[in-house]
Amino acid sequence: MIAKIKIWLLKPYPFPIIFLSKFLTSIGIGFFVFLFLLIFEPFHFCEFENNEMYYALWYGIIISLVILINLSLFPLVFVRFFDLNKWTIYKMILFVVEIMLVISISIWYFANQSEEYPIFFYITATFLTGIFPLLLYLYIYEKIATKNKVNIVKNIVKNKKLDTTHTNNNNPNIVIIDSNKKEQCTMQLNDLLYISYEKNYVSIFYFNDKKIKEILLRNSLRNIELQLAEYQSIIRCHKSFIVNTNQVVEIK
Repeated sequence: MIAKIKIWLLKPYPFPIIFLSKFLTSIGIGFFVFLFLLIFEPFHFCEFENNEMYYALWYGIIISLVILINLSLFPLVFVRFFDLNKWTIYKMILFVVEIMLVISISIWYFANQSEEYPIFFYITATFLTGIFPLLLYLYIYEKIATKNKVNIVKNIVKNKKLDTTHTNNNNPNIVIIDSNKKEQCTMQLNDLLYISYEKNYVSIFYFNDKKIKEILLRNSLRNIELQLAEYQSIIRCHKSFIVNTNQVVEIK
């Protein structure tokens, strides 16, 4: 049982990358808490009498801002911890706990450091109120991301089977040009393995005399993708990778 839990905690988890996704997530959770406080009035919230709308709105705004700041800024500051290639479920759980603690302190401070209710009360209330929408978000986001990955795999397999565009063209040469159009890399289609992107450069890995070679070109992965758009076997399978499906041996 413990071994299964450990395996699950170490399972890769897709961290949201696109800012719009982070923004909508933050607004959605804040709006959920806003409605929850107004409708159910938990934790003595009814004591605010005619100011329930005001406080519920401010709590929702605080929660949205805290989540958005954490999702947007923390990955830029704590780069090693937020390595997306090593992001797992247990890291996401720790991240959620940290977010809820910051939300608790923020709400406590907004309540003028209330002497009537200690900070422990706000921590408890925040966890009991926010744990459901956050866990629901984690579950739904993981399912959507997994579905998208499955669709990518299906497309790769489909294109690998159906790509006969260049089969009878004696393995054509492809040319990859840098952004300044001063340097270029030329090879046969089936010699290309994959292309990765990091810090304004693309790394092109290919076969040359039966050895794997690498060449760096200054360009974006999007521009490279457009340059190779006519070759159906070449697919962008990740935000940082383009692969030649003719060289794919196995997909897991």
